[in-house]
Amino acid sequence: MKYIVSLGAGEEQAFAINTAMSKGLKVIAFDMKECDYSLVKPDLFYNISIHEKEKIADILSQYDICGVLPSPVGRNVVTAGYLNDYFGLKGPSFSCCDICSDKLKNNKYLEKNGLAFPQIYQKDNIVFPAILKPQFGSGSKDVQIVYNENELDEVYNKYDGSYGEYLIQEYIQGVEYGCDIVIGGGEFHFLNIRSKQITPEPYRQELAYIMPANISNQDYNTIYNILNIYINNMNIDSAVFHADIILKNNEAYIIDISPRAAGLNITSKLIISSCGFNIYDYYINQLLNKPNPKISKSNSYTLLQYIPFENMCVDKDLDISYIQNKYKIIYMEYNIIKNQYIGKITNTSHVLNRGFYIIENQSLEELYIQNNKILDELTGGIVNE
Repeated sequence: MKYIVSLGAGEEQAFAINTAMSKGLKVIAFDMKECDYSLVKPDLFYNISIHEKEKIADILSQYDICGVLPSPVGRNVVTAGYLNDYFGLKGPSFSCCDICSDKLKNNKYLEKNGLAFPQIYQKDNIVFPAILKPQFGSGSKDVQIVYNENELDEVYNKYDGSYGEYLIQEYIQGVEYGCDIVIGGGEFHFLNIRSKQITPEPYRQELAYIMPANISNQDYNTIYNILNIYINNMNIDSAVFHADIILKNNEAYIIDISPRAAGLNITSKLIISSCGFNIYDYYINQLLNKPNPKISKSNSYTLLQYIPFENMCVDKDLDISYIQNKYKIIYMEYNIIKNQYIGKITNTSHVLNRGFYIIENQSLEELYIQNNKILDELTGGIVNE
């Protein structure tokens, strides 16, 4: 019996684990937190830290392992790379995972390959505004724009150090996009570019995605080329990547990139709804040397919208089923209840806790109109403070 490894046993890994089990694989999961069996039911669970690479490898030596699911969060991807190297598995190497999840090493890699990168400042050469972010991991957690020395000191002092060292990085002001890529048999497959709606500065939390992004061929090719160079120079046979790109003056900057599938319901909900493509299914087929179906493109626009309201109080319950049916919502989770106060959005958990919905339309203009009507309907139960 073939086993596959999940580094994590929570909500972020649930879709990957369930996909693997649906394909007849046994799942061995590791997590320092207790397994949430209401979300996932791995065949074997070990309650140990994902950072303990050698201990995990020792445990796995007794099983017939075919691969590691590309779903660990942040810096935990290095354990996936370590296991791939240790057992000679397909997937991103330790070196690849280490570079992608360490912003200092990533900048050096970008420079070595002649690609644009945001400058990392020392304390004595900061150009404001700048971005303060963790050196390790990826995503928007604990990322904030600062405009002067006083703000920098104030924000820096409130961090608890759980992400290790923090970096002060050049603030690239441009248009931000998200991208998903799969590598199969050493070949680069560009799945999509999605546009983003982001909260105003200084927190810049992601509130909505539209797939595919409505961009010019020139911008598409600029993004495609930089990611193709970056990933192909890693010399990887099989992998999944998601990346955040900022376009400025016809140049693409890789702000974040990770050899894992995108979170925030992008892989499990948005991509599935848009083109019916399951990234984990594709990756597992690569591990098992099975053929993959052709990657298809959608003929319509798909929107994933998180509930964006701030500093408001809910004064009544809404008939969510009625709203879903009225506006042909594909999928919806609405977690706001009567008498709940909705505060300011400053981090990812604030976004996720409110809920989201997915809609689609063949016309981008009609999609925006449809979305505005839904948001207006949802504000029927909310009053400003």
